Amino acid sequence: MDWNRCLIHAMLAIASYVCFGLAALSGSLYLYLGRKISQGAEGPTIFMEIRHKMNCLYLVSGFLLLSAAMVTGAMRAQRFWGSYWVADPKQIGTILLWLYYSVTLTVLAVMGLKKRERVGSILSLLSLGGGLLLILNILLNYLPLGQHHFL
Repeated sequence: MDWNRCLIHAMLAIASYVCFGLAALSGSLYLYLGRKISQGAEGPTIFMEIRHKMNCLYLVSGFLLLSAAMVTGAMRAQRFWGSYWVADPKQIGTILLWLYYSVTLTVLAVMGLKKRERVGSILSLLSLGGGLLLILNILLNYLPLGQHHFL
């Protein structure tokens, strides 16, 4: 049973990382297409709308998966370490990642209602910033500190 929880926790975390990585890629493609169109390149702007919707889908899915991974990870930590929180560098990094994406989704919710023409670019930039934070969070797995090192 404990290994099943560990597997579920790991799969949820990996799935959230994939979603956030896809959001970063989608955001960079959105910015690239936007720059080409603003420079006068002919191309359907429907791809911009699709990229924006996909970016939103990746961000929301990743956030929900990361939240579920944090809950299952806390249950696992309680079982193995005797506490829900052990101030592990990976846990701190994951909390920071979760807070970053919660702010990103709040910006999406607020700006999506007011300034639709700029929300795509801002969301794409935030997705790229989140992608960098995601890379740092993944690298925390390989630090020989705390409970989450995998080397």
